[in-house]
Amino acid sequence: MSKFMNVLMGGVQIGRLEQMDTGVLAIEYADRWLAADRVQIPLSMSLPLAAKKHSGAKVANYLWNLLPDSDQTLQKWGQIYGVSPNSAFALLSKVGEDCAGAIQIVTDDWMAANADSPGEVQWIDEAEVANRLKRLREERTWTGRREGDRGHFSLAGAQPKMALLFDGKRWGVPSGRRATTHILKPPMPHLRGTTENEYACLRLANHLGITAAEVKVGKFGEEVAIVVTRYDREIDKDGVVRRFHQEDMCQALGAHPAVKYQSEGGPSIEQISNDVLRYATDPEADKAAFADMIAFSFLVLGTDTHAKNFSVIHLPGRRMFLAPLYDVLSFVPYDDDEHERRRLRMAMKIGGYYKFSEVLPRHWRRQAELMKMDPDAMIARLVTLGEKIPDALSDVVKQARVEGLKEPVLDTMLDGISARGKAIVQQYSA
Repeated sequence: MSKFMNVLMGGVQIGRLEQMDTGVLAIEYADRWLAADRVQIPLSMSLPLAAKKHSGAKVANYLWNLLPDSDQTLQKWGQIYGVSPNSAFALLSKVGEDCAGAIQIVTDDWMAANADSPGEVQWIDEAEVANRLKRLREERTWTGRREGDRGHFSLAGAQPKMALLFDGKRWGVPSGRRATTHILKPPMPHLRGTTENEYACLRLANHLGITAAEVKVGKFGEEVAIVVTRYDREIDKDGVVRRFHQEDMCQALGAHPAVKYQSEGGPSIEQISNDVLRYATDPEADKAAFADMIAFSFLVLGTDTHAKNFSVIHLPGRRMFLAPLYDVLSFVPYDDDEHERRRLRMAMKIGGYYKFSEVLPRHWRRQAELMKMDPDAMIARLVTLGEKIPDALSDVVKQARVEGLKEPVLDTMLDGISARGKAIVQQYSA
């Protein structure tokens, strides 16, 4: 017998998710959603509204992309929730209440219990936030939720993280129809200063005119975390948190998260540009913004800019925009070995090459052609960003010191990224 769950978008049921006896997954859009021309939004570009029902790999891939990328984490979650870690349907029946974008994937029992309720919040103090961060740092497959918590969430990515609601004064665990507003990530154990590193990268991107997620370094007792304000959430004047729908590029292209890297068969820069962003509301602006993000990652030695680290936002009226930049980490502070430096690879090819050390201006020109963009404009943009980096990053580091951040990695980044920017300018201006 088939099993069913409900798919909500912004609190409105848009369809039913089915797991057939064979294990095949299907999504069937509700008639009233298909008829709502002014507000209708597809679950994914890979699951368009042109068809009432979709089934098979693209549905499964969309769901897997809502869950953590780590097999160890999925195994642990399966144990905690008493379901198969090999079933995205089963896992989301436990954690699908708060997902990326406007989506909630919930059971019939959940629908009955929350039909007339706006949801609840279990408020926690900063000591409890610290306790949860400590456990997440030490037990990196933990769910971020305690046994007594009512609200659950799922976020993609390989690094441990938890989602909470912040109302400007208090932290809380939302449940039911209430949404989380912030993502908290503890430092990586094997690299120093990753919290400050990500903070500096995203702040630098914003200083350079590249739209990036709003971040700060949060201190909770003895624990620190990168605190990311969710760009897929908005708090209205009445204090109600609204969800905005988004999907990452693996979802948009129907790819499984296991192939998020191009070298493993995943999406390329030109696929994202030509097969996704060409359908944006302002395709030329979004393609240029995406090119800036790729150039920025190249300049700061960002090694993990794979397809899941870029997303689009869907709005009513069939409007779509490139989402802000997120999840950028510079390898510059950890790049102290010449042999390793020459081996460093990007997640997606530039003009046919993965290694940073092998990419030359002609490869960027080739990449621009593949993206159907002006090669001269691409080179000019790289030079402009490289020229601005030293002063912009200096401002970011100064502000970090004002905010009490003392991690030495910031000075290492200032010296190393500034030097790399100057070298790129010299090479690409020749």
